[in-house]
Amino acid sequence: MNQTLMCGVIVRRTSLSAADKKWLKKLGLRIESLIKAKGYKSQYAFWIHSGIGDCISRSTLNAIINGHYDVKVTTLKILAKQLGTTVDSLLKF
Repeated sequence: MNQTLMCGVIVRRTSLSAADKKWLKKLGLRIESLIKAKGYKSQYAFWIHSGIGDCISRSTLNAIINGHYDVKVTTLKILAKQLGTTVDSLLKF
């Protein structure tokens, strides 16, 4: 297990299986499609205009959409709320 120091806190990084990486990529594509369906031209436009910038950094949103971030349930709740859907719906792909 790798450890990284971020903002004075040690963050543990675990290796994800190929199946987990594939699942995270599908989740990212699902979120991206919902962002576009809401009429946003880009993930940046969504980040700026939806108000999630107070809760989710731009780099985190980018990592989620690109399937490079093992997203927490609380983050999914924020995204679902701003996209006008439920966490359950986010996970249907």
